[in-house]
Amino acid sequence: MTPLPQVPETEVSSLRSPAFPDRVPEAALAAVAPLVAQLCAAPLSLVYDLWQPPCRVLAHHGFAAPPQAGAGLALWATQAGLAGVFHVEDALQDTRLASDPLLLAEGVRFCAGVALRRADGQVVGCLLAMDRVVRPLLPAQAQALQTLAWLVQAQWAAPVGEASYRALVETQTEMVSLATAQGVLLYVNPQYAAHFGMRPADMVGRSLYDFVAVHDQPAVRAQIDTVLREGGNLQGENRMVAADGSEKWVSWTNAVQHDALGTPLLNSVGRDVTAQRLAERALQASESFLEKTGQVARIGGWEMDMARQTLAWSEQTKRIHEVEADFVPTVQNVNDFYPADAMVELQAAAQRAMQTGQAWDLEVPLVTGKGRQIWVRAQGEVQFEQGAPVRLFGTVQEITERVVAEKALRVLTTIFDKTTDLVVQTDRAGRISYMNPAVRRFTGLGADAPVGHLSFEDFNTPQTNALYQSTILPVVHADGVWLGVTTVYGEGKRTIPVSHMVIAHTDKDGRVEHYSAVMRDISALVDIQQELLQQTATLRSVTEAIPAGVAVVGADERIKFVNSAFERWHGSPRGVLVGRYLWEALGAEEYARTQHWTAQALAGETVTYEKEFVGNNRSQNLLMTHIPLRSEAGVANGFVAVGQDITNHKRESVRLLKLTQRDPLTGVFNRAGLRSYTDHHVREGLLPSTAVLYVDLDYFKEVNDQYGHPVGDQLLQLFAQRLLQLVRPSDAVARLGGDEFLVVVLGIKTLANAERVADKVLKAAAAPFHVGDLQLQVGASVGIGLGSATESGGWDALIARADGCLYAAKKAGKGTSRGPRELAGAPEAPNAQIAGPGP
Repeated sequence: MTPLPQVPETEVSSLRSPAFPDRVPEAALAAVAPLVAQLCAAPLSLVYDLWQPPCRVLAHHGFAAPPQAGAGLALWATQAGLAGVFHVEDALQDTRLASDPLLLAEGVRFCAGVALRRADGQVVGCLLAMDRVVRPLLPAQAQALQTLAWLVQAQWAAPVGEASYRALVETQTEMVSLATAQGVLLYVNPQYAAHFGMRPADMVGRSLYDFVAVHDQPAVRAQIDTVLREGGNLQGENRMVAADGSEKWVSWTNAVQHDALGTPLLNSVGRDVTAQRLAERALQASESFLEKTGQVARIGGWEMDMARQTLAWSEQTKRIHEVEADFVPTVQNVNDFYPADAMVELQAAAQRAMQTGQAWDLEVPLVTGKGRQIWVRAQGEVQFEQGAPVRLFGTVQEITERVVAEKALRVLTTIFDKTTDLVVQTDRAGRISYMNPAVRRFTGLGADAPVGHLSFEDFNTPQTNALYQSTILPVVHADGVWLGVTTVYGEGKRTIPVSHMVIAHTDKDGRVEHYSAVMRDISALVDIQQELLQQTATLRSVTEAIPAGVAVVGADERIKFVNSAFERWHGSPRGVLVGRYLWEALGAEEYARTQHWTAQALAGETVTYEKEFVGNNRSQNLLMTHIPLRSEAGVANGFVAVGQDITNHKRESVRLLKLTQRDPLTGVFNRAGLRSYTDHHVREGLLPSTAVLYVDLDYFKEVNDQYGHPVGDQLLQLFAQRLLQLVRPSDAVARLGGDEFLVVVLGIKTLANAERVADKVLKAAAAPFHVGDLQLQVGASVGIGLGSATESGGWDALIARADGCLYAAKKAGKGTSRGPRELAGAPEAPNAQIAGPGP
């Protein structure tokens, strides 16, 4: 939350001399109030007179009854109004607002506004938007508020009609409409009509239900009836049908307005959320599948503002902690989720990170809001500004199933080491061919007694024989081995519980030749045996259910086990994979790339790494984890490999990063993209001598005024393409906003060379532009900055010099360029920074 300036009471009093300008019609202000709420996506809004105490509410929207200005809100608005556009994300954290009766009565947390000024710059009032949730003010909303304030202020000199306010709505990217209570469209903005492939005039007079998907119409009618009956704002999503018959999801905010006769009208503001809805559906389908299989891998995010000591959780983090969606995490209540030892460990890791910058990655227990104990992987790091920690952020991922699986694998390893007491071999028909001495003593057979006439079924209980037919043999034939617990007959026909392993020995063609059984008397451990049975069943279910590929590899690098996901990934059944060496299963080239990680795991180290796997006509990004297995003596004798497919996550991350760095209109860099470009080149030492051309189009405003913004937008696109054709691939072109561009040309050492590039820019701008049937003639002014980004002041200083030269070029006359030698004695130019948000 950016602190607002504290204004002495004497300065505030000096602002309260004349009355609020009488020339602003109250009807116009009443029309402004709902537009303030709409532009900020807020349910409440006010128009304030700040001149004479007590401050008056001139217009309002969203309140059940006309509100009275609270002292705290009035003082805050008076002081904050000096800053132009202002806001506070959480009023309860601001001492001036926390006790205001109006805000408390309405449950207001977020406030945003813009000052209203006279021609002499004095503040006379303000527009305020309010919401009942904590949230920021978006840059686009701030710009829209400022634009609306300019329109209102213009009324003091020359009244602005409804067309000016309509123009603001016409330029919004959201879909805006006004309809009767019966659904007849009275107005749609161009964005609304374009969404359906139509013109506004083609839609006015038609029913809005004509464009709603048939299966969604009942729900939409019910929602609109509720809004018209109860008032207020109501949000919802439904499918809309375009002219070509395609369906798109739109998120709507519906509210009631009244015309001059008091007739209720439906005001709707919508945004296309098709991509988001499809992504949500895909995610829901994926999560549903994972839940049905019993394994869901989720990762949540969190961040902590050090200055305000506030904590924010993503929705996924709330789900992991099993708290309600409106749960507000704090530094204090987070402690309740972790056992004392885990909390000490986490706090120590955070302290180390703030002191040394070292990130942390811990696995700790957690007790959810529903009392369920789980395990999570907690990761975090610190963001520093000017050497001081300002923000902690990280992720939390539930790893309960993985921890359980690791524990179960360790238990099974112990079982494998201890089940060699009783050994029996049979042929394919089950006739016994061998019994070791321990079995003979166990059954009471003499050391030399013949066994060829005996069947293995003679020593099994009926329950075990039934299990052989229903479960053991099918599993052995499919996997080569079965492990479990059965009962057998000992000496004197005593029923003895045993741990039981059955192995199928196959010939070179994969046909079973004989079976081996390895058993151990567990009579004294029957209770433990029951627990182990449950763990074994759970482990197998978890291993088969998880979407990640799992393989157990021995110390000799032979594959001992793979799950179904691993089979699907490799494209081979487990019968082919089990028993093969890693290099055989992966191929020599892939094996060589991963041998380093394999060696670390076999040495007893848990390793996690990402890799790109190319094979089977596809490319995948995998997150691999190798978990060592140890013998009873603690010696590493293999490992468990777990691979998760993160291809889509990687692709989406790259796509989103590109989107944030490009100007959506022209496709060249925006401010963020330009900053990323320059930061990269500064880090790599690639900006030793650089020319920066600050370009501003001449007569562009006249084109917009005469032909409209769509024509102006196309002209900007054409000019951006001309700039791209002038420079090399290693150079950069960025749109800083409006009709301002920046061209970065690397390796320019002399002003003369930079001026030649500037001349090309001037010629490109002066050449006619053909937009449809129009031939447009504009021009440009160019300021030249020349130097190195490593000099004093760095990159921003270089930009400032170019901006100053542009200022000089503008003063000298349009269609010219100016470099450093023409700048001497010129006043400093405004707006020389580019580090702020992009257009």
